[in-house]
Amino acid sequence: MLAGAVLAVSAYALSHGTRDPLVQRDAITLGLAGVTSAVIGSGIFLRYSLTGFLRFWLARQSYDLALLADRLLERDTSRDLTGPDPRPASEVVTPPARNAVASSRP
Repeated sequence: MLAGAVLAVSAYALSHGTRDPLVQRDAITLGLAGVTSAVIGSGIFLRYSLTGFLRFWLARQSYDLALLADRLLERDTSRDLTGPDPRPASEVVTPPARNAVASSRP
C-alpha cells in the first residue's frame, strides 16, 4: 500500500519534470500502476483488519445467543410443553361475551 503511494507520487513528479512525451507517458503508466497497487493494498489491509474485529463480534454474538437460550430454557423448565395442561378444566377461564345485544342481531 505504501509502496504504491510512493510510486504514484514519484511518477507524478517524473511526468511533470520533463518535456519528452515518451518519458511522460511512461511516468503516467507507472503512476497508474502505483495508484492501482495502493488501492488493492488498502483493500487487502482493510479486509484483514476487519476479519479480526468481525471474528470477535461473531464470538460475542454466539456467546450472547447461547446465554439467552440458556435463560429461556431455564425459565421454561417448570412447564412441560409436551404434556397435558396441568390446570383442571374447572380453573380454565373463558372470556365473557362482549355484548349480548350484538350477538342477537342477524
